[in-house]
Amino acid sequence: MKLGLIIKSTSAGEQEVFSINKGEEWAKFAADSRSIIKDLEGFDGSGKSVIVAKILGSLGYLIGVVKARPEGSGRPNDNTTAWIHVPAKMNITGNELTSVIMYVGEQLAAPMGINPAILNELFTKEYANKDVKYPALAFIGGYNPEGSIGWRYYGIGTGYALHELLGNSLVQTSYKKYKCICFVDKSLNLSTIGGEIIKSDPKEPIKVEAPVDNNGFTAFIKTKNQEIPFTDAIEIPTNTPLMVI
Repeated sequence: MKLGLIIKSTSAGEQEVFSINKGEEWAKFAADSRSIIKDLEGFDGSGKSVIVAKILGSLGYLIGVVKARPEGSGRPNDNTTAWIHVPAKMNITGNELTSVIMYVGEQLAAPMGINPAILNELFTKEYANKDVKYPALAFIGGYNPEGSIGWRYYGIGTGYALHELLGNSLVQTSYKKYKCICFVDKSLNLSTIGGEIIKSDPKEPIKVEAPVDNNGFTAFIKTKNQEIPFTDAIEIPTNTPLMVI
């Protein structure tokens, strides 16, 4: 199982400049970042970077590394964004994902532009699958285009480093109401317009083992529309009700 990548740049319009392991199902959510970063005061023209997450439910999630245009270049809110796709069943830690983000960010900032060979090597790595029938992201639901932006600061004084907010810590039922979560390094001294500041403590999802068949009785997970045989382990977000019959 591999990560996917799409790099897009904006200058009078939006162009896709590079991709690896691209899948059309998730690629359509790797959209223009200008509508997000326009609500960050002091970001445009700074050359600074922020991280954006879009929860896609059973499709996994997207991590956007958004680099603002340098001062004096381009048009307002122009940027380069690298969208990293993480499949829902991929077993990747916050530390591993933060490392990928760091390398991708270095490529976006490279004076001579991205080096395809470096990115291809980075995105050929195989990650293990989670040993569950359904991952926790499947219980959160798909992308919410009508939601607001959730802003989350990390770094000194916030109580969390970036890696502690990524990986399994992205699987929060409270994130359902946002169209995206924007992670901002506190040291960048950026303020937000609109949206909502998130301060809640992230909780790890829980793995629930399937009950054994007992005297002919088999467990089912009851959802709104159906009953699903509970024959293999599943993963659910913390504080998610689970009805087993």
